[in-house]
Amino acid sequence: MSLNKLYNISICTRYKVIFPKTKKAWVAQPVFEKSFAFVKELVDEMKECHESDLKLPKQKAPAHIPRKIVTEPKPPKDEIIKMHKSRMVKKN
Repeated sequence: MSLNKLYNISICTRYKVIFPKTKKAWVAQPVFEKSFAFVKELVDEMKECHESDLKLPKQKAPAHIPRKIVTEPKPPKDEIIKMHKSRMVKKN
């Protein structure tokens, strides 16, 4: 079974342009359809935790969340999409 069928991934036709801190360059990121198939499992797990009186540790939010700092001007979206390469494509 292919990963596309296993994870319900469709071929992407939409992209968003982002500036990740690790690459320090504008890149195109595919935008996939959202799936809420996991919600039933999550609700069942929450119900099970509630019925067993299981206590989970509380998580603290960070004190300061820094803003993104962009070092380059944003190029046209079409140009970035042309440069986009997926790591999941089979190499022949």
